[in-house]
Amino acid sequence: MEEMRARDVHTLQLADKVDALGLLPDYESQQKLDRLEKMVCDLAKKKPRFTNGFEYLVGLVVFVVVLIGMLLMFK
Repeated sequence: MEEMRARDVHTLQLADKVDALGLLPDYESQQKLDRLEKMVCDLAKKKPRFTNGFEYLVGLVVFVVVLIGMLLMFK
């Protein structure tokens, strides 16, 4: 009887250790994910001015191409 109880106690202790080890990598992964999210937010805040100029340039080129297309269509 005592041996069975001792084995049960030992089994429960091992199960608790396995559960604790299973939670550890999740915590580390969550920390890495939090750091990555913070870096992405910081990079999003540092939007370079070149991006706005590039967007205006692309819009202007599209507008000119559409305008030329309309002029050629109605000639």
